[in-house]
Amino acid sequence: MLEGGNIQQNIDEGEGWLRKAAEDGDEQAMRILGINFLDGKILKQDFTEGKKWLQEAVSLGDDSAMSILGSELLSGENLKLDIKEGIKWLEEASELGNSNAKSILGRFYYIQGNLLKATKLFLESFSENGELSGNNLAYMARRGEIPNGIEVPKIGLLLEKSQENKEPFGVVNKALCLAQGIQCKENWKEADDLIASIEKNKASDLLEWWYKELQGDSEGDLVIGWLVRHKLVKDPKNMSSAKRLAIAQKNGWNVPSWMMEKTN
Repeated sequence: MLEGGNIQQNIDEGEGWLRKAAEDGDEQAMRILGINFLDGKILKQDFTEGKKWLQEAVSLGDDSAMSILGSELLSGENLKLDIKEGIKWLEEASELGNSNAKSILGRFYYIQGNLLKATKLFLESFSENGELSGNNLAYMARRGEIPNGIEVPKIGLLLEKSQENKEPFGVVNKALCLAQGIQCKENWKEADDLIASIEKNKASDLLEWWYKELQGDSEGDLVIGWLVRHKLVKDPKNMSSAKRLAIAQKNGWNVPSWMMEKTN
């Protein structure tokens, strides 16, 4: 009832049933309430209430709630930033076999520069069917960031599921592999067609990573220029697609001249 779907949406009634189930000890209901109070997309945003219900679920051993709570504490977006506490819950969820928690922890350690720990966590998550971790490993493999002595699957296998699901990060990673000729033949036309296939409403997260996290890296200029070229995002510095792509070209990317041209 909360989200609608197979039955008519009724937010008040849905919240009522969830509260009743949560108060009766249902950890899944606690987790759902916690998520919805934190993100505020359906229920009125209430950080205190959201944290309370997640903590209730965590106290019952819900590893998914641990993963969510840890992620929120680590990001500091909806809850007060607490890296130590966030890592604690993510590690506990990981020990319980939660592949999503391993992926989140891996990303944290990657940003911290601990490539060894990040790779190991991503590998564990990927082996447990973690699609996002496959993307992350492919990203690291493409950039030559996998530590010596660690074997990872071929990029095609790492990206297989995300390609099937048309997941935007997987699509960009595949396009960049084609542009670089990594474990495949260099093919900018196929790479460009892949970028063009990304749904516009899913492109903002791509900009978040390749702009914010890759400041000063020409790969960021290439991806932003590509996204702007296909009118998927607006350039955060109001630069044209051609200018972004020219920067990438100047810094070693073999960007073809036809990509500098305007699209229809």
